[in-house]
Amino acid sequence: MLRVREIMYYPAALTEEEIEASFTNDDDFEYLILTSPTDKAIVLKGIRFTDGIPFTVEDETPLAPGRHAVIVRNAEAFAHRYGSPLRVLGTYSQALSNGGERLAVVGAFDEPILEFSYRDDCQEATNGDGSALLLTNLNAPDTAENWQVTAPFQIRPAPNRPRLSIHQESETAFILILDAQSTSTYLLETSSDLDQWTIDRQMTATEQATATTTVTVGIEET
Repeated sequence: MLRVREIMYYPAALTEEEIEASFTNDDDFEYLILTSPTDKAIVLKGIRFTDGIPFTVEDETPLAPGRHAVIVRNAEAFAHRYGSPLRVLGTYSQALSNGGERLAVVGAFDEPILEFSYRDDCQEATNGDGSALLLTNLNAPDTAENWQVTAPFQIRPAPNRPRLSIHQESETAFILILDAQSTSTYLLETSSDLDQWTIDRQMTATEQATATTTVTVGIEET
């Protein structure tokens, strides 16, 4: 079972620093994160999008259980704005629609894998302010309420951040930190090496978050 975990379809405007770095198009910062939420690896080669972006996976390396990989509009732009620790499967040439569209994915033998639509009025915060859409229930990608606003994918260094609690599930560690921009929300971050941490989603104290498995995290300062 393959899922689109996160979509950045309407990136924030270029910053002065990005313009100075010769980036010229906001759309270059789009991305789609794919995930394997089951306990089996997924053979990606030959999987393709038939609606939405024109893209076929050529990478022959399977996607391991619980792991993420990303499809990007521009690899250099993705690395510049978000960091580059995720496995990049390739780039697509046609930008995602800012107003919303239907996305469909089929396998190497044209077997249906995934189909859903997004709209720009589902989550106002994703309309150009730099937020992404995150699928919170991987079993129901076609249900609107299962898509929530999230901070864009990025990597931040681990040192000098308050760690509230840490959990280990399989090969992935989960950690909660205070959201510097809010007094009532937290950021759930994941890591496979305890050095670099990926923002998975924003959450409240007792909320459940899905990564390798479903984990309930309590807020207890340590």
